[in-house]
Amino acid sequence: MSKINLHFTGYMFGVGAPIGDLASLQKIDRLKRRGQGKAFIVLLSSLAKLGDYTRVDGRLERFLAKFWPGKLTVILPCANLPHLAQDGFVAFRVPQDRVLREFLQKRAVVSTSVNRSGEQPLQNYEQILQKFGDWFDEDWVPKGVVEAAGTPSTVVKVEAGELFCVREGLLDFAKVQKAWNDCR
Repeated sequence: MSKINLHFTGYMFGVGAPIGDLASLQKIDRLKRRGQGKAFIVLLSSLAKLGDYTRVDGRLERFLAKFWPGKLTVILPCANLPHLAQDGFVAFRVPQDRVLREFLQKRAVVSTSVNRSGEQPLQNYEQILQKFGDWFDEDWVPKGVVEAAGTPSTVVKVEAGELFCVREGLLDFAKVQKAWNDCR
């Protein structure tokens, strides 16, 4: 039985499943009509949980402590999650929303936006339920959340000690880069 959930990160709505639930992740790919192998983001309850999946050195920990929980997704080398890795890398974030982080204390969740491939993600909770309500086995959206900001997180990649911008979103990359440099 699948365990696909609807959740709110603090800025966007997402569709997700437990990190090891391959059947549910494949179902999400089918529902979204996207090709297999498209990236997911692993949502964690805290920075401390990141070490369960990848190596975290002092610099990375100091850097992420400045942004997590929050608006930054970081792509890191990760051999522990081959079903999620793209060229040996996996994306991670600790979301802003406290309610979601409470759910994530039980288990990490793999997440992506609520939309069909090629379409813009929906930002209104009622519209999501009307269009995609049959996708979800669980609804983790906090009471009272109606609309999302619609701007995604900033995504960076750490490779060989360097920081690269993959997508500028809610955070200005120049500020993120400065924080990375300051953490040497």
